[in-house]
Amino acid sequence: MIFDRIIYMVNIGRNMFTRDCKINLPYKALHIIYDLAAYLQCLVVYLCFRPFPLKRKVVATCFNGKKYGDNTRYIIEKIHESDPTVDIVWIKDKGYNYSVAPYVRIVETSNGIGRIRTAYEYCTARAWLDTHLIDRYLIKRRDQLFIETWHGGLGIKRIEGDVEKFRLNYFQNKKIAATSNKADIFISNSDHLSQIYRRAFNYKGLIWKCGYPKNDMIVQGDRKYRDNVYKYYKLKSTDKILLYAPTFRKEIENGEKADFGPYDINFTKLKKALEKKWKTDWVILVRWHPNMAAQGKAYLEKQKYEVIDATEYADMQELILSCSAFISDYSSCIFDAALAGVPCFIYAVDYVDYAKDRGTYYKMSELPFLSADNNAKLLQNIEKFDLSYYINRWNVFKEEAGLKETGHAADDIADLVNYHLCYGSIEKTMGYLKIVEK
Repeated sequence: MIFDRIIYMVNIGRNMFTRDCKINLPYKALHIIYDLAAYLQCLVVYLCFRPFPLKRKVVATCFNGKKYGDNTRYIIEKIHESDPTVDIVWIKDKGYNYSVAPYVRIVETSNGIGRIRTAYEYCTARAWLDTHLIDRYLIKRRDQLFIETWHGGLGIKRIEGDVEKFRLNYFQNKKIAATSNKADIFISNSDHLSQIYRRAFNYKGLIWKCGYPKNDMIVQGDRKYRDNVYKYYKLKSTDKILLYAPTFRKEIENGEKADFGPYDINFTKLKKALEKKWKTDWVILVRWHPNMAAQGKAYLEKQKYEVIDATEYADMQELILSCSAFISDYSSCIFDAALAGVPCFIYAVDYVDYAKDRGTYYKMSELPFLSADNNAKLLQNIEKFDLSYYINRWNVFKEEAGLKETGHAADDIADLVNYHLCYGSIEKTMGYLKIVEK
């Protein structure tokens, strides 16, 4: 309890400092104290667990333990499929409710004992898998394999070191450096993303352009995933789904109340436009970013639109495979939907402000999607949508981005991890990967 309270108080000071470095300079000393305390804590824990041998164990997580999904989920499921004896641990944030595969061990991180258990699992696992930045205080042992599977893929919004405010954030920089320095492999699905790794992460290690495991099912196009969604929401087989999945804004990053101005789609008019265009019934699903799930739910309830909040649905890729049209703003998931052959539209009313605050890799005109900055324009884009023209633009775009999706990325990465679990040598594993790449 004392340990938890100390960390809690230091975190308050850290957050006050990092929200606005200019205003909170008096708190600058707190990050020094925090760093020192956290480093000493991890060093002590590491020295305690260091005598334990590395095990045939994989530690994985996603979105800092906030959900079970993305690339890491599909990799560990393939690892288990090929070798059920492998011990698989999922690091979970206790504040989020979700289920994992029955063969996965959950370790929660939200208290002192949980943090010690987490440290033990990391210290004794032969392989780590993550989708986000890792804890900068983790100490990696010789012959431990860390694969960074980054959740974004092809993306519109700038990330990490490509964002000025992140470069100026002490803690963010530390986490970026820790992830980059500890990673043995970054996986990529495009030349575009590989270049970002080099620049935004200052990563100098191996980039494996093997495709994204979460997109395997999209490439394969199995109808069963569509059927799962339709059954879950009790939809008619003749219904078509529009999925709206925007990203979050800076207010959410700062823990403030969200401004829903950028999300002000008139869903009633949108539904009518879809039904007029495609001559059938449509259902609208809204998938909020995990950072704004609670506020998003309250917003939809207040607006009383005839839509379904699909934020809690377990698998985003299944939602993509089930939809017949897709709308986003700056989220990378729009490229996953395009990969599935789904008509995609951009609704970005705040592009000028967003580009100034966060930055984007593309101008709206450079993307293969029709974009709108107001409701009237969005409805016009749906009315004039031409599938052939859209497909041609998408094919040109993905060629220029160097997109590569194989449909078996999860299998390939799982094979590499299983090889490492068997032989336990980073040198041998990297040699094996060179053979696989050829």
